[in-house]
Amino acid sequence: MNTPSLLNVDELSLVFRTRSGPVHTLDRVAFTLNDGEMLGLVGESGSGKSVTAYAVLNLLESSATITQGRILYRGADLLADAQAGKPSLRGKAISMIFQNPRAALNPIRQVGKQIADVLRAHRSITAKAAQEEAVRILATVKIPDPARRARAYPFELSGGMCQRVMIALALACEPQLLIADEPTTGLDVTTQAVIMDLLKNLARERGMATIFITHDLSLAAEYCDRIVVMHAGQIVECAPTETLFSGPRHPYTCKLIAATPQSDSEIRTIATVPGGLPDLSRTDLPACRYSARCDMHEAACDRAPLPLRSVGAGHSVLCWRVK
Repeated sequence: MNTPSLLNVDELSLVFRTRSGPVHTLDRVAFTLNDGEMLGLVGESGSGKSVTAYAVLNLLESSATITQGRILYRGADLLADAQAGKPSLRGKAISMIFQNPRAALNPIRQVGKQIADVLRAHRSITAKAAQEEAVRILATVKIPDPARRARAYPFELSGGMCQRVMIALALACEPQLLIADEPTTGLDVTTQAVIMDLLKNLARERGMATIFITHDLSLAAEYCDRIVVMHAGQIVECAPTETLFSGPRHPYTCKLIAATPQSDSEIRTIATVPGGLPDLSRTDLPACRYSARCDMHEAACDRAPLPLRSVGAGHSVLCWRVK
């Protein structure tokens, strides 16, 4: 009997209700994640990466409606459990590092107490023991003088330190799945590398799976085992990292890779992805939401939706022209 994947997002579609009408934010999003794997979820801003993560964590706004699909965690349907009022796995088995740690942290509560709050919410533990454990966790994420830093407020810490605190909060209950949403936003290049190395090492030590959400394809290439490429709420390609970069098949992936700066790139040689994301409130969205930007567009691109098609080992593409 096959062991189910840690996470299986299956044909997930999502609509936001707005005053001007429905916005078809996600369209048949599907991917799997295995234990200990780091999966990169990449695409330009507005492609649906963060919304997908919020759906997994049941953090969607009340205006959001999941119109089809399932989210399976070790074979259990998280959407069905939420509707049945079962306890959420959020914070314990599945945790998240949010964008902009200064905004995510409570500005008027010491960071050690914030970590202790998480521990006490999910464990039977005294306040004193939780505070001591918070200091230990801060040390785990390489914060110097953790006992002193635990008494600090977010505004007293640098951006890199705040990000480490966010990582400590997310890892406090030793989750099996960590979702890191743009964890290096606003950090300098050196600090970015330190934070990513820290996440990678902690995941390896704990056997923890990670979804790394980013628009930085080069960063995903360096740290991820597999990469899922999103465009306008659709997954257009999914492949092992080396396969994706050595032989991208979807036109959008090819454009993204061409637009990714290399260490020896000059500004004039960097390509761009022409056009912009389609208006997702349209009632006449084409089957392929990249079609208006695609050099290979044909009338068939606007027909009935195509499933992700396998084009190799672990490699799938949403394009009828790819054989």
